[in-house]
Amino acid sequence: YPSSPATPAAQLLLGPADFPAGYQYIAAPLKALRGGVPQLESLIAGAKVTPQQCRNSGSANKTARAVGAVRVAIAVNKAQRSLLAETLVAHPTDLAALRRSSLGACSNVTVDLTDPQGGMLHLTVRMVEVPVPAGLPTDSAAFRATVSGQRTVGTRTVAIDRNALVGYASVRGYTVDVQAQAGGGLDRAAFATTFVKAVDKIEAAR
Repeated sequence: YPSSPATPAAQLLLGPADFPAGYQYIAAPLKALRGGVPQLESLIAGAKVTPQQCRNSGSANKTARAVGAVRVAIAVNKAQRSLLAETLVAHPTDLAALRRSSLGACSNVTVDLTDPQGGMLHLTVRMVEVPVPAGLPTDSAAFRATVSGQRTVGTRTVAIDRNALVGYASVRGYTVDVQAQAGGGLDRAAFATTFVKAVDKIEAAR
């Protein structure tokens, strides 16, 4: 790939017109991310993770996020109860290391933690690698994550069932991370379109 683009990172991020029809762009998501990520990290830090070595799964991408500036774009489809998100990190990710830390023994992980809204969470997270959408560079990877389990508050138990497609690509010194999340069926076409468009935008930048 050519050298890193001179275009400011904010202009490399997907904008409102870049998301598929039916998705509403959420303004200023980075502010929400800054408020949410520390809480999530503190929750996981206090959780029981089995196997224990999988607490650091995805560490290659965490390293990239720690080193490079992070920007986020989010859009939601309320009718489908689905979400698309792009995270752009100004640092490449070692995708081979990411695969090693996300698959194998860490492809099936259980997490027990305290729910900040009250009660306890027992979750099972399963990861499988899936083919990347056509048209993406070889330095890319995609995974399907399934989160199932339950939230227990006193004698009341509520089932949890979430699905996600997650794609990573290292492009011109940046890591592109695109996610599609849903409570039911995943919008695979929207994921593929968004992932390819996010990568193309960086490849075409001056």
